[in-house]
Amino acid sequence: MNWSQFFAQLVMQLAVSSLTLAAVAYLAKALIAQQLAKDLEAFKRQLAIEAERDRIRFSKLHERRAEIIEKLYQQLDHITGMLGLQSGRTTNTSEISDHLTKEVVSLGHYYRQHALYFPTSVREKFERVFIRGLPKAILALHGIGDMEKFEVLFRECRGKEVDLVGGFLTGLKEQLPTLIQLSRDLEQEFQAILGVSAGEANRHS
Repeated sequence: MNWSQFFAQLVMQLAVSSLTLAAVAYLAKALIAQQLAKDLEAFKRQLAIEAERDRIRFSKLHERRAEIIEKLYQQLDHITGMLGLQSGRTTNTSEISDHLTKEVVSLGHYYRQHALYFPTSVREKFERVFIRGLPKAILALHGIGDMEKFEVLFRECRGKEVDLVGGFLTGLKEQLPTLIQLSRDLEQEFQAILGVSAGEANRHS
């Protein structure tokens, strides 16, 4: 075998080896790409599953929050409404004040049990209702109820009419705007959580 034949054979072997390596590299690349595609698809499915779980979890949390907000709002609206009626000097004030005191205690107890569902802004506004709003109004209402009893006793003993309620009634009337404003501030926080604007709430009310 002369040098030219040897060189030609060597070139052919190298060419075959290169083609073999290229084929192997192509197959390896194809297999890797196929495996990556499978892994990517599996990852996408897992992400979709996790997203659906989060959606369901958030949906349930939002639904539970809505239930709690509804009950809190109904209780607070009932208390505020009854206090407003009493500012017009109705009868049976002592019984109503006892009833509203129980309602306030019930409202506070229910809120404390579910406070973890709400952000700090809601907790702060709820505390303002309980610290700056309700106590003064309830105390004024109790004072009206007690003074009504004294008025009856005074009328029976002295046969004269006397106004012992006026000061407490004035205190209740003066406190109501503060309570109403604090309740509205809290209501806006509830609306923000529920994703309801004030305009939408007014249209549905």
